[in-house]
Amino acid sequence: MKEKIELILQHGWGFDAGAWDGWRSHLLQNPEYELVTHRAERGYFGNEKFQPEFSNQSGRKAVIAHSTGLHFLSPEILCRADLLVIISSFVTFHGDDNLARRRSRRTLHLMLEKLDLSPLDVLDDFFSNCYHPLLTRQVLLRRSSSDVDKLNLHALRSDLERIDYCRLEVDAPYTARQILILHGESDKVVPSGHAVALQKLLPRSFLIMFEGAGHALPFTHVAPCWLSIRNALRSILPVGSL
Repeated sequence: MKEKIELILQHGWGFDAGAWDGWRSHLLQNPEYELVTHRAERGYFGNEKFQPEFSNQSGRKAVIAHSTGLHFLSPEILCRADLLVIISSFVTFHGDDNLARRRSRRTLHLMLEKLDLSPLDVLDDFFSNCYHPLLTRQVLLRRSSSDVDKLNLHALRSDLERIDYCRLEVDAPYTARQILILHGESDKVVPSGHAVALQKLLPRSFLIMFEGAGHALPFTHVAPCWLSIRNALRSILPVGSL
């Protein structure tokens, strides 16, 4: 009988639960264990907001969080996770360098100013930066003017404002037996230096950098990301279960 692993997938700002669709085949085809998957949904694009929690059933538990998704996780989830996978995320979005922090804050505030007037343009620019350097504007998700009515501008604005001040604290409840950090070297949204800062803050963590990958790393490099995560999942299984 396969060992069960409960897995929460947490997307970040500007994405939705459907961003993980490309992971479906990898999540289902595991000869060593059975994954019970829960996808979080922030509700930006008309879907109902949903924040899954781990069940009370026995078994290993894991979280994969992309970008700001890490900061949306509750302490209860973090305390119960055996494995925490952090992809393209940060300790604090603006960093500790004064010049970079001023530039980052200015960019974020401009996005907030433009969000109410031209939300689709804000999202288009964001996706262009997310998928750099691999995809061109023509193949990015484009939304027609009719889709404006589906946008939850309150949720988009609220979470974007949250990015301005959220910070991972040293005493946060990261009790996961393993912490894996994945980051793209060409990330324009969260530069790779943020991954190094995360690793310093979380001493039990292991960092893997992906050459030629950007902020949308888990959606453009599904196979190599999954290979790293699969190995980490195997390591949290009980001894003798493989």
